[in-house]
Amino acid sequence: MEDNNLLTLTGMQLVMAGGNARELIRRAMMAVSQKNIEEAKELLKKADEELLKGHREQTKVLQLECSGEPQGYNVLFCHGMDTLMTVKSEYQVAEYLVMFMETLLNEKQ
Repeated sequence: MEDNNLLTLTGMQLVMAGGNARELIRRAMMAVSQKNIEEAKELLKKADEELLKGHREQTKVLQLECSGEPQGYNVLFCHGMDTLMTVKSEYQVAEYLVMFMETLLNEKQ
């Protein structure tokens, strides 16, 4: 079994970035439920920054692969990519929920 330290470390970074973003998204949804739209937007901005961090790290590995340096397979790296992709979807849904709630609140005024 080959130990690919880069993939393992990057996989952990992806999982951490995704987990951090997911927690920020959860907090943003709580803010929306309390009609605090500005707080929700700020939390989503921070979540997006976490997702971008993860994406940058993932891209470094993919660029190595594309430049002819095979990276092999690593379960943790795959899990990290899956986590990042799933949380990105949650982020996109949360963005729409914030916009929707903001529209509803503005219509009531």
